[in-house]
Amino acid sequence: MTSEKKTVQGRLHTVTLNFDAETAHKANAIYHAIRVEKEPNNTVQKYCCVEGSYVKIILESPQLKALRSSSNGLLDILKLLSEVTDNFDLKSPSIKYDHF
Repeated sequence: MTSEKKTVQGRLHTVTLNFDAETAHKANAIYHAIRVEKEPNNTVQKYCCVEGSYVKIILESPQLKALRSSSNGLLDILKLLSEVTDNFDLKSPSIKYDHF
């Protein structure tokens, strides 16, 4: 996923963000919250995954304006999710359910 990819409309621009969630558990919570979030512009493609305590998000679009708008929205959502996970003090679950 590099900016050298070509599309019919020209160059495909990319924004890559590695967000440090501090713990793998928080990273998974943030990942599941943003993975279902649809991009408002259909020219923007979003890819995300968890790597340890980091959430890696890649946005791609042939339109810089759409990419800027989506990345700004993503940063707002990540700020909110970070505040929420800090307020709830999400830790790794200590209770295991063995009866399932």
